[in-house]
Amino acid sequence: MSYEDNTTFLLNPFTGSEIQLPRKKIAVLSVSKFVLSSHTMEGDSTIMAIHGKRKKLAFYKPGDGTWTHIEEDNDDPYVDLMYHEGQFYALDEKRGVVVVCFGGPSPSTKVVKRQEGGSSRHYYKEPEKMYLVGSCGKLLLVKRKYKKTQTVGFEVFELDSSNQEWVKVSWLGDLALFVGDNYSASISSFNSLKCRGNCIYFADYFKNFPLVFHDFAAFDLDDTSIEHLHYGRGVLDIGTSFLQGEAVWVTPSLS
Repeated sequence: MSYEDNTTFLLNPFTGSEIQLPRKKIAVLSVSKFVLSSHTMEGDSTIMAIHGKRKKLAFYKPGDGTWTHIEEDNDDPYVDLMYHEGQFYALDEKRGVVVVCFGGPSPSTKVVKRQEGGSSRHYYKEPEKMYLVGSCGKLLLVKRKYKKTQTVGFEVFELDSSNQEWVKVSWLGDLALFVGDNYSASISSFNSLKCRGNCIYFADYFKNFPLVFHDFAAFDLDDTSIEHLHYGRGVLDIGTSFLQGEAVWVTPSLS
């Protein structure tokens, strides 16, 4: 963000490419997640966002001049968003999944997985965080469980689209999942000497004023153990933690 004129940009820190974001129709600072349709930030990339107190969807295409809201009947907030095989998918707090459709007179959403539970805004009783991950053409739901400021376990589910059900997965094989608020990914451990298959790598970031808790670790889906990584686990005063911010997963080219 430029503090001189209150202009906001999306920036690729490796190439220096940037996209200026419009201020019309949504407050950029209310956005909980941005997702791009292209890794290069060039051409006709579409930017999708979860924004506002109600955590709804809006998108922007460079040159439009403004954000476009996606109108839908779902009143439940979205908790995660991803771009997978040419389409945007959004997950709501009741484990429902929609895909964004750009055909027709106005953008809309199509249900891929029906919601679970009743109409309560807070469907889950235990503290948890959910992520959508695309893996080998499949949609995975990764659920992370907490106790206070510490991650204590994970569960993984695969979407059975024919029955619109989440099916629990107990083995990922050589796949390693990386989850976080900014980005989630699935890669083969055969292509990396640094990560292990059948593991979930996660980056925790808890704010509990005046402290911020950081936790970087790997969860083994086989024996449910948690191994803290080199960054370790720490508690920082919020005054200094502003300089660090949340962790960002980066997926390099493996070719």
